[in-house]
Amino acid sequence: MQLYLVRHGEAYSQEENPERPLNDYGKQEVAKIGQFLKKTDIPIDYIYHSDKRRAKETAQILSQHLSMVHNVDHLSCLDPEENIEKLTNTIAYLKDNTLLVGHLPNLELLCSFLLTQTYQKPIILLHTAAVACLKFEDPNWILKWLINPSLLT
Repeated sequence: MQLYLVRHGEAYSQEENPERPLNDYGKQEVAKIGQFLKKTDIPIDYIYHSDKRRAKETAQILSQHLSMVHNVDHLSCLDPEENIEKLTNTIAYLKDNTLLVGHLPNLELLCSFLLTQTYQKPIILLHTAAVACLKFEDPNWILKWLINPSLLT
């Protein structure tokens, strides 16, 4: 099983738009990641996102690039206000290649926990629209790769 952690794309600030949708730059960087995932034929069975508009829009853009009109859904434990342990417990039940679209600090803390079994501090930095690929090799998770949209042309 592979797990893809994607931080939502750059969004408008709270002052600019209280709903915080993706701004034009955010849409472009998510599209870059979507094109990368499609071109490299990344196997993804499900996409889950938080209830926040910026995460939902990110998931929608990625699903369009991956031609995944189905298997895209909200997962409440991805909401930024949720306890990180709830998200970690949910991961234990996933069996298929899954992409999670969420927020800081939870995605970075989740990655740290899966790799080191501690929530003390993040060990990776997820820029907006960045994607980290983790693979479960019983009994451990390993970080296969991490890509930021700024590295893609």
